[in-house]
Amino acid sequence: MDTHQKDLSYFRLRLQELLNTSFPEKAHDQKFIEQRSSWATNAYEGAFSSGNTVEQCNEIANYILFEGLHFSKFDTVFQVVCNEFDTIMADEEL
Repeated sequence: MDTHQKDLSYFRLRLQELLNTSFPEKAHDQKFIEQRSSWATNAYEGAFSSGNTVEQCNEIANYILFEGLHFSKFDTVFQVVCNEFDTIMADEEL
């Protein structure tokens, strides 16, 4: 059980970091975060039990953890602002 909690925390932290930086509208959705991190943990454990390598297990878990989170409106707007106003604003202001 202790190992399960450590894995869950790992996947939860990875997802939380992505949400905080690229999907701020989902960063406080605890149900979404718990569900995704739990699914990723279960997928990792299942893949490992089936004899997959650690790299394959991580790939499978990451696919589930980050499913549907490939395009970020926030990142797109941020890149446009950085590109359009890079000569006007200092990096610290962006």
